[in-house]
Amino acid sequence: MRKNVTPLRIISDLLRLDSEPKEVAIYQSFSTMESRNSVTVTVVRDGYLDDSIRGEWNEFEMTKNADQTWKIISAKQAGSC
Repeated sequence: MRKNVTPLRIISDLLRLDSEPKEVAIYQSFSTMESRNSVTVTVVRDGYLDDSIRGEWNEFEMTKNADQTWKIISAKQAGSC
């Protein structure tokens, strides 16, 4: 990945959030405000036009590498009916 790309941009590109007309809430929390080398990004999407699923929840844990790039170390996903 490229240097100086934020965790929010990485997850937005991964989930293709820019092209979605749905309701989207994005939360970002760093492990500590001092280091900012570990972050959790949570994305909640709602309003799917689908009979079987109403929305989706994703959570990504990321760490910053020595070369200042971000690495996803954990990814979780759930759907809401």
